[in-house]
Amino acid sequence: MNTKSKWCQDSKLWLILMIPLLTLIALWSMIGGIGLPATAYAASPQCDQIVVDEAGVFGENVTRVEAAVRELQNSGADVRVRTFQTYGSAGNLDLFTKQLQRECASWQAVDGGFKNNLIVLAVSLNERETGLFYGTQWEKALDANWPRIAAKGMNPRFKDGDFAGGFVNGLRDVNSAIQPVAASGGGSGFVKLLMWVFVFVGVGIAGFV
Repeated sequence: MNTKSKWCQDSKLWLILMIPLLTLIALWSMIGGIGLPATAYAASPQCDQIVVDEAGVFGENVTRVEAAVRELQNSGADVRVRTFQTYGSAGNLDLFTKQLQRECASWQAVDGGFKNNLIVLAVSLNERETGLFYGTQWEKALDANWPRIAAKGMNPRFKDGDFAGGFVNGLRDVNSAIQPVAASGGGSGFVKLLMWVFVFVGVGIAGFV
């Protein structure tokens, strides 16, 4: 009888000690289920690395792409180059790139929108889509020029399997197109203020079939 009573007392004590531990485990599980905020990816190389050839199409010609990127950077653009094998279930290259933008603090303006001087040039091989995504600073320069850049400078090279050459052409054509904006410093102070308040993503997607 005494042995049973002692066992019951020990069991109650064990349960009391376990309650805080179980509570911590439950809270940790909830946090894991909710997930970390998108800004947790801010330091990821996939966000901050300038050229990410996920599809493996550049090979030794990646240095040519990087040289063209530097030319565009010298004009004041924050540049990202991306090749994807597929954008999977995202729906299209536009939605896939917007998803990356939400996960990458270095792609964002202060309000979380698309950074105004950002230029992202991307291609998805399986879907054969080419995309140019840019902040409001470059809208006037690129809205009208992007279809020509994709159709004449990039997609013909992609059809021939020369992806590095297509990106080099695209980066250089984009650089030429933004020169009037770059030379003017991106517009008046009032326009710059509006850019911070009304951040919008300029988008162009073209197939290279």
